Amino acid sequence: MKKEILLLAFLFLFISFIHSGNLDSLRIKLGKAKNDSARVDLLYKAAGSKKNSQALTDSLLNEIIAYKNNKDCYVRAFCFYKVGSYYAQRESPQKALDNLLIALKAADSCRSPRAIMLVRNRIAYVNKINENFPVAIKNSHISLSYARTLKDSVLMAENFTLLGNMYKTMLLIDSALFYHYQALAIRERLKDEAMIALTYNNLGLAYKNKMEYDKALNFLRKSLALKIKIKDNTIASSYNNLSIVFKHLGLFDSAIYYSQKVLDESIKYKQAKVFREGFSGMAEAYDAKKDFAKAVYYYKRLKVVEDSIGKETITNQYQELQSRYESDKKDSELKLKEDSLKLADAQNSRKNMLIVFSCIALLMAVIAAFVIFRSYRQSKEVAEQLGFKNKLIEEKNKEITDSINYAKNIQQNLLTSDQLFKDNLKDHFILYLPKDIVSGDFYWAENIENEFIVMCADCTGHGVPGAFMSLLGISYLKEITFHQKIHRPDLVLNELRKRLIESFKRNSSKDGMDASLVKIKDYRLEMAAANNPVWVIRDKLPIVLKPDKFPIGKHYGEFTGFTLTTFELKPGDLVLMYTDGYADQFGGKQNKKYKYKRLQELIINNSALPLGELKTILESDISQWKGKQEQVDDILIIGIRI
Repeated sequence: MKKEILLLAFLFLFISFIHSGNLDSLRIKLGKAKNDSARVDLLYKAAGSKKNSQALTDSLLNEIIAYKNNKDCYVRAFCFYKVGSYYAQRESPQKALDNLLIALKAADSCRSPRAIMLVRNRIAYVNKINENFPVAIKNSHISLSYARTLKDSVLMAENFTLLGNMYKTMLLIDSALFYHYQALAIRERLKDEAMIALTYNNLGLAYKNKMEYDKALNFLRKSLALKIKIKDNTIASSYNNLSIVFKHLGLFDSAIYYSQKVLDESIKYKQAKVFREGFSGMAEAYDAKKDFAKAVYYYKRLKVVEDSIGKETITNQYQELQSRYESDKKDSELKLKEDSLKLADAQNSRKNMLIVFSCIALLMAVIAAFVIFRSYRQSKEVAEQLGFKNKLIEEKNKEITDSINYAKNIQQNLLTSDQLFKDNLKDHFILYLPKDIVSGDFYWAENIENEFIVMCADCTGHGVPGAFMSLLGISYLKEITFHQKIHRPDLVLNELRKRLIESFKRNSSKDGMDASLVKIKDYRLEMAAANNPVWVIRDKLPIVLKPDKFPIGKHYGEFTGFTLTTFELKPGDLVLMYTDGYADQFGGKQNKKYKYKRLQELIINNSALPLGELKTILESDISQWKGKQEQVDDILIIGIRI
């Protein structure tokens, strides 16, 4: 402790001539601080002051790092957490991560839930800056789980906001809205007006990306009103967001009004980057209005501002731009007069020559006009024929698309409702991502005599052929279970196979399906499966219930009937049924398949989360993996919590 006090004393002597008043105040506060964590926090806040010289900031950061050998591992973790947070705010992500990983190691060593919660949250934030979303999402969920355990509402809301912003960037807007509404509920309960205003703004931007502009305007206006009430310093950003939405709506005068407000407000707080957005908004709005003179003016001003960003101040930038514009305008007028005089002289010297050339050109034009007219008539006849054929093709395409969309509605109505799953299960999720409008994957469930039966199937092909097969499968399942009253999984699949073979007996194709079917009653699970296994995740360990290695349909070799597997479940077990679409998706840096091992690891690592959140993570990860690649197959995963 003496070492730290001596270092701090030396620091004060070294830089006392810079900010003596502030340092005296800091010295008094440090003397009154109850513990080392409080002292680190005071030093961190002092280092973050924008009024500091770089030398002063570096010295204060070194004072924080002096606590790295403290006997209390929480203080060590807190020390590196604060330094990492400083670099994160200064947009130095690598330095931030270096310090945060040291902080995490210290937090893990002393098993401090609060320290782990704080550090994981900040690691998530830095990875978000780096657009490393899978790592960021994972760390944010870990921080969130600790925040729930500690009942830390502030950190819960912060993690919800972080997740919402990441999913918005990833264009998973429904997931983004889900997390932002979670954050809003907490902040309204805490009556934190600054954070409520921020969350209103986030919701507005999410709805803007979803192109629900009325909702976007509603939330953005609520955010602006609250910011004005509390005199927040981010009002200019709210004006800018409103301007963007009005541009999307085609209300360019309103967009210009709010962009002007951006310029006025950002000058007040010396916000260079937002000031730039004001000029950008003005230029784009005038461009859209086809007022090109003003658009050019603001594009020029925008270029000047972009060149000036990073300088110490731009307080007088707006006034300077106005005077520069007037000067540019006068120079342009003088140059125009000079050019006009030169042009007049040139025109007189060429006048006679032009008369001769005009006569020749007129004769050639008459000849060309005759040739062009004849070609035009021929082209017009061809174009009319092509136009008629194109119209027929468009009409046929529309009829086909309308028919497929109607088939989609039929298929969606035949799939088991989510409400039936909610009524019969503790928790569940269904990740259903068709490759085309309609899908060859389907799911079906029913409660029969207090036994819950679930089918997860992948039909031959995808799109329209697969969809027809799925409709046939659902129809047969209902007849088998309700009319024939067959409920045992292996017998259900045997009968389904028999009916499918009978339906396609006129051709030699091997149409059919791969599927798994489970029946759950109390804690007893009965299962039969064709090619697709069932996973049970228990205490983060996978248990694989193996399938028979043949499809529900024709195949080579002797058919001896499907195997019945029974398994005793425990509370908390996670039962997973799936088709091959997720694991077979190509993507990643080397454009390879996702594979089952990676899928299993992802599910195991997040198996303790509520299943709605697990579904969101699965959606996010496959979207990141796929990138710009086309989806190769229908995707279906069903999760059931016991």
